[in-house]
Amino acid sequence: MRKAQLAALSGLISLMAAASSSQAAIIPALTGTPTVDGANFDWTYDATIGTDFRVKAGDFFTIYDFGTVLSHSQPANWVFTSSLVGVNPLLILPDDNPSLANVTFTYAGPTQIIGAADLGDFILTINSNATTDDVAYAAQATRNGGTQDGRFGSDYGTLTGPAAPSNAPFIPEPASFCLLSLAAPAILRRRHRVI
Repeated sequence: MRKAQLAALSGLISLMAAASSSQAAIIPALTGTPTVDGANFDWTYDATIGTDFRVKAGDFFTIYDFGTVLSHSQPANWVFTSSLVGVNPLLILPDDNPSLANVTFTYAGPTQIIGAADLGDFILTINSNATTDDVAYAAQATRNGGTQDGRFGSDYGTLTGPAAPSNAPFIPEPASFCLLSLAAPAILRRRHRVI
């Protein structure tokens, strides 16, 4: 039984490593600083894709805990959505406060974008001040060429975004609890074996 559990855990870790070991799927980065737009602030992100990837319909990137977006603009064939939880690439569980809105841009174009390429500027307008902080992002794109051709690849990390309001409660995303619940039995079992 123990060998089967170790084999399953080893397989899961290998799968997660393969899924997250991308060179540069979609990487968004803040260009400059937020600019004043009347009483609001424009946050401009330039997104790029690495040489080993392509963007096809359904590929996306999410900036977590961004807050309420008043308006947005993005390159042609990209669709904006906002939600309190996710959208996450497969096997990626970034820090995500479900009391703050996430923003996702999903590609819906008819032709694929082959990397390396600049995907353009993605502009988000919010009404909070221009105070910055590190926020999480995650992206999913499609591998281009080699033995992994056509398989998904993902990136995750931090970038500069708006600071969370001081009164925003932090509530872990439900997926975090799922990961803890997977590890808890093993930890408890090991604890009971101590002699």
